[in-house]
Amino acid sequence: MADSSRKVVVLGMLAKMPVPGVAWQTLHYLLGLRRLGFDPYYVEAHARTPSMLMERETDDATARAGQVIDDTLRPYGLGERWAFHALHDDGRVLGLSERELARVLRDAELLINLHGGTEPREELAGSGRLVYLETDPVQLQIELHDGLQSARDFLAPHCAFFTFAENLGGPDCTLPCSAEFPFRPTRQPVVLDLWETGGQGPGTAFRTIGNWHQGWRSVTFNGETYGWSKDAEWRKFLTLPQRTGEAFELALSGHAPRHEEELRRLGFGVRPALDFNFDPGAYRDFIAGARGEFTVAKDQNIRFRTGWFSDRSATFLAAGRPVVTQDTAFGSVLPTGEGLFAVTDLDEAVDAIGRIAADPARHGRAAAEIAREHFDAERVLGRLMTDMGVALNRRSTMREPRATDHTTATGERPRAPRLHRDCTVLALIPHFECEQYLDDCLAALTAQTRPLDGIVVIDDVSAEPPVDIVKRYPNVTLLRAAENSGPYRLVQTVMNQTDYDAYLFQDADDWSAPDRLERLLEHAEATGADMIGSQEVRIFCDEPEVAPIQWPLDGNAPFKERPTAFPLLHPTTLVSKHIMQAAGGYSMALRFGGDAEFLRRVHHVGRCVNTPHHGYFRRVRQGSLTTAPATAIGTPARKQLMEETFARASANAERVARGEQPDLTPLRPGP
Repeated sequence: MADSSRKVVVLGMLAKMPVPGVAWQTLHYLLGLRRLGFDPYYVEAHARTPSMLMERETDDATARAGQVIDDTLRPYGLGERWAFHALHDDGRVLGLSERELARVLRDAELLINLHGGTEPREELAGSGRLVYLETDPVQLQIELHDGLQSARDFLAPHCAFFTFAENLGGPDCTLPCSAEFPFRPTRQPVVLDLWETGGQGPGTAFRTIGNWHQGWRSVTFNGETYGWSKDAEWRKFLTLPQRTGEAFELALSGHAPRHEEELRRLGFGVRPALDFNFDPGAYRDFIAGARGEFTVAKDQNIRFRTGWFSDRSATFLAAGRPVVTQDTAFGSVLPTGEGLFAVTDLDEAVDAIGRIAADPARHGRAAAEIAREHFDAERVLGRLMTDMGVALNRRSTMREPRATDHTTATGERPRAPRLHRDCTVLALIPHFECEQYLDDCLAALTAQTRPLDGIVVIDDVSAEPPVDIVKRYPNVTLLRAAENSGPYRLVQTVMNQTDYDAYLFQDADDWSAPDRLERLLEHAEATGADMIGSQEVRIFCDEPEVAPIQWPLDGNAPFKERPTAFPLLHPTTLVSKHIMQAAGGYSMALRFGGDAEFLRRVHHVGRCVNTPHHGYFRRVRQGSLTTAPATAIGTPARKQLMEETFARASANAERVARGEQPDLTPLRPGP
């Protein structure tokens, strides 16, 4: 959850460049920072007239800028987290008040100068926490090489420098590096769940969005000119529709009617990029409706081999749409050959398009996997924050220690242990009448690529306890309850009596992917998560049918909209012992509904996420515990419990809104 004491400001250009691509680029930073536990603010204070919003000279551009920013951010819960400072005009501040803006700038842990588009004035740079983040390299590096004083003066107030030129300084990159201003590599973060297609299959055309001709920003280096405009690169691929027989559709701006006529004659579909207006949803739908992306890069990035990669192409990958684009040396940091292709000429482009057409499902999966592994916002921004020495996962909302909490000799609570790859992990498997499925469950857990430190099957008085099955697995322990009491009392008792760093849950009739634990720990380490779930693949045994189910990556965010949300599936989760204790543990007297009741407490004190990886296989079958009479689904008792948990969750949301601590006492503690 966002910690209001940990502000980060993103300085951007939403109103100066009111196009959906810039909106998405900015949103990914803001939402990614929020998912890392920070309280992000958007500030636009570049002192440039937002002329694209003006139809007449008399238009109030400042008011229109404020409306555009609010319309973009409010749907994502950021409606009270922005300011537009009209330095180009009368100095008005919209959104935040002038006093609030000054306080945010003063208190922010970092101020990120996105695109490097904001003048580093004293109120921004005076704190020593202003970061330059370059999304379009080359011109600045050439200016520094040429000794341009204005470039040095612009950069000097910043404390650190990041660039999308991820190959800068590489052996094959000829773009000059500055010793005075050392740039570190970064890339576009993407909030992956915002690009989920909901099962929508790919379309029929390879698409892209961009400018055709921009007659400026060419640079000269060592007597050679390096171009900025993309039309020169497009001309190398104009016969692609004829060579491949595939459909291509370009959403373009900066083109004349004669350019559109030529492209249509050659087999390209063309539509105005401005048709998207300022609608990020329409832009996203255009990408989701593509078969994949074919696009070109700027001559500057190609010939200097900067390693630059498009933020737009990253979203195609996130939507599961493969990308074919010109080689800028991004293959030095990103995998290519499946889902993503770096091409240097027409023949290579034809081959890449053909490979995608021959196996679209395979390349779509590979594209989505590249996005998960390399562009996930929490991973990208987590690295940036770590590079800046900014600690992750500090929370002001952590409750005061309970009597059961560990404390130091001075009575202070030690720093919360982080989930990490070297955690000790015990797998807990509640079992009741599931003998025919338990073998699959244990085989999967004992074959994990990151071995578990222990596996315990807890039998809840089955008619025939699975003694013989467990004997086949020497490292698995079978515990047998004295009386049938339900899963929550069983697992809580084991956690109370053991001292592992974390506990992995698993239902006895389900199974796990071999790398489930490895993926969970890796993602928890990257995100600072305390409780982390897997995406599930649901197996309908009576159909038969298989359906991948997508849970939200940010498990805390849904509670902001609905205090009774249920954004993680309990048996798919890994939870730290520390956060289990901090949240009070399970309601041991509950025989059903204890997972939801716990989740509606733990999110107040812990970071809850789901990994993008489908690592949990869940059987849906007749006779499962989910549908068994023991769960009391549809009964008055179940309805009463739901009413009680909903009332508690709503009351806690109201407490937190008043600045009070939530009640984390288990609803029905039990013995």
